[in-house]
Amino acid sequence: GGVDSWSVLYNQYTTLKDMLTQKYGQPVIDVEEWQGYGGKPTDDNSCMHELRMDRAKIGCGFQTTNGSIELVMLSMKMECRVWLTYSDAMNTNTVMDSAMEDL
Repeated sequence: GGVDSWSVLYNQYTTLKDMLTQKYGQPVIDVEEWQGYGGKPTDDNSCMHELRMDRAKIGCGFQTTNGSIELVMLSMKMECRVWLTYSDAMNTNTVMDSAMEDL
């Protein structure tokens, strides 16, 4: 399930981000944007609320020799979590090629 504590969730995010940075270098995309009035809330519960309401855009992306990696904090059905996505350049190209053949 999701995580109910902002500090725990953000700690997961920054730990993974640091590990990815050590392995792949600085992120090519690095966003920490609070869209609610007044910017980032000061307390844990308000941060979670803003994330649940989709008013927090927090994520980073890394370019690797084999593709790209995206790390984001998001809320799905009110459950907050850290989401890590690998995009394999080789497979993406293969999928695109076969899709083009089908057209």
